[in-house]
Amino acid sequence: MSAVFAIMRRELSAYFVSPLAYAFLAVFLVLVAFGLATGITRYAMTPATVIERFDWSIRTQLVSGLWGLMTWGTFAALLTLPGLSMRLLAEDKKTGTAELLFTSPITTIEIVVGKYLGSLALYALLLLATLPMPAFLFLTARPEAGALAGAYFGLFLYGAVILAAGLLASALTESQFIALIVTYALVVPLILVEFAIPLARPPLDALLAAVSLGYALKAAALGTIDSSYVVLHLVLVAVFLFLCVRVIDPVSRGRRAAGPAALTLLVLTCCALLLVISSRLRGTWDLSAQRANSLSPQSDEVLAGLSEPVEIHGLFRDTDRRRDGYWDLLQLYRRRTGKVRVEIFDPNARPGALAALGLAPQDRDAIGDGVSVAIAGDRRVLFRGVGEEDVTNAILEAGSVAPRRVGFIRGCGERDPNALADSGMSQARDALLAEYDDVFDLRLDAPIPDGVTMLIAAGCQSAIPQADLDRLGAWLSNGGRLLVLADPSGDPGLSALTSRWGVRSIPVKVLDRRSNLRGQPEIPVATRYSKHAIVGGFSAAFPLALPLPGAVEEFEPGDPALFHEKLVSSSPEAEGLTPAGTRTQGPFTFAAAAWKPVANPDGRATEVRVVLVGDAAFATNGFLAESSNRNFFLNCVGWLSRSRGLMSIRPDPLKGQTLTLSRRDYALMQVMFAAPIGVVLLVGLGVFLRRRGL
Repeated sequence: MSAVFAIMRRELSAYFVSPLAYAFLAVFLVLVAFGLATGITRYAMTPATVIERFDWSIRTQLVSGLWGLMTWGTFAALLTLPGLSMRLLAEDKKTGTAELLFTSPITTIEIVVGKYLGSLALYALLLLATLPMPAFLFLTARPEAGALAGAYFGLFLYGAVILAAGLLASALTESQFIALIVTYALVVPLILVEFAIPLARPPLDALLAAVSLGYALKAAALGTIDSSYVVLHLVLVAVFLFLCVRVIDPVSRGRRAAGPAALTLLVLTCCALLLVISSRLRGTWDLSAQRANSLSPQSDEVLAGLSEPVEIHGLFRDTDRRRDGYWDLLQLYRRRTGKVRVEIFDPNARPGALAALGLAPQDRDAIGDGVSVAIAGDRRVLFRGVGEEDVTNAILEAGSVAPRRVGFIRGCGERDPNALADSGMSQARDALLAEYDDVFDLRLDAPIPDGVTMLIAAGCQSAIPQADLDRLGAWLSNGGRLLVLADPSGDPGLSALTSRWGVRSIPVKVLDRRSNLRGQPEIPVATRYSKHAIVGGFSAAFPLALPLPGAVEEFEPGDPALFHEKLVSSSPEAEGLTPAGTRTQGPFTFAAAAWKPVANPDGRATEVRVVLVGDAAFATNGFLAESSNRNFFLNCVGWLSRSRGLMSIRPDPLKGQTLTLSRRDYALMQVMFAAPIGVVLLVGLGVFLRRRGL
């Protein structure tokens, strides 16, 4: 070991007396400082409402993210570390000191390990020099220390692989430039394989993910330590160092027998087996606050109880911004159990796969907004959300044997679900038939049969008898699910029923002269959505067209166990017309949801769920194809038909995630970010002047 440390000290000394090394170190620090400073400035200028709307945090934006520490740290390492490692052995070969070194009493393994540890120690010192940068965040905000620790751990392992590859490349040639090119040829494919994973079919995607440095970096950037990726880095380092020893070992080079080749093959095979075993016996440690990168205990319980494999196929266009985040979520399911297989593909690239998944022509038209299919055996479930609750409930539904039955309330002047006219809802009914086991008509003047999953009241015109309302209310209180598409022209009595659950219609008809469909103020276009699961994937790019809508409101009915939330709102420029002819100013709520945990007659826990939309015409044949109307309607039915919603239980919401910087803070940031760079440049200049004899 004394020889190893002697060579290690020699390499460190060689770095510290080389002006070129200081140039690489300065470039590394400048890149990290520039990226992180830009990210901090952009984040500080972002309104708190935007941070809350998109669930941003310092971890997701400034540790990972486009302008995060991890992104720029990995880029800087890839740009500079090959330049630091290219000289490790190539320079010795060029100057003629290699023969003297290899014929000394020191073994080849000691030479390789010593040189590698010397470069690795320099990289560790370089990472320490960046610590003032995240330290600034601790002075001005509340970053997650665990996520930062995970990011630095991932950066260290990533750099260790690059340096090992660079040492091997340096052993293959006397030219430092060629060694630089070979290093990139060895490392870059391990990073770029990340982009091929979503395009691969199972089980090839899992195999590629197991050897992807990009996936390992992404997990570490979010504060997750994955044992399989730690093993991957260590195996790559061991393989590169082993091959380096085989390349420069004079004994191996002098033999003509097959022994050395057989040994190399044996070692590589053992390393491959180690990767397979580590991927099967993987463990993860979530260092983020409140386990933000892990599945909830409810999801873990569902996955542990799977009796048959479940396939999840995500159909998202390559340009869909939700695709990457959704893929990361699906990986949590895949890593949690071998019974879940996942893939995401662009439906335009694989049109033949749509028919294989059983998608109807109407479903194919809606793929532009993103749709997923969960398949377990012969059961197929379509869902459009991209959150944990959406995926876990789809897995539950796909594995369930209970039929899902959707009933249309009839007999009170409702929109006809069988009519083909523009005012009918035959297209909505056909869309439901493609996803649910049974869609039927139901009258309220008789007991509601068992096994009904949910009911739809679509634009009731005539008054509903009180006895029928009482029957519907009793069914709802036992865990029923109800979608009310209100007609603004009158209230058949459903508003009194939904008021028990904190949502009701109000006699206000909404017009919007600025945000509407094809210049028609009576058809407002809504682009303001909440974070509820029904509209969680919607944005201004997914407008909702509502012909002649009425307004709804949510309120506190005095039940602490009841939850309610608005779903869709108008623009602030919208106007409301009351029955008295007066006008009120927007914004107005177009749709709201309410839910309450209850016990059904069997004593099992479930939820009452109610969705109230102030318009029924949006789901008719004449408007269902407009904008995102079809997806909104199906999302409402999908949320109502699910089993009890999963609650991601977190002890406390993340606080301190907004960042407000004063002039003094900006000045402090400049000093803390520039100080390490200045020290490196000054020392490097001193070394340069000393070597020049100035």
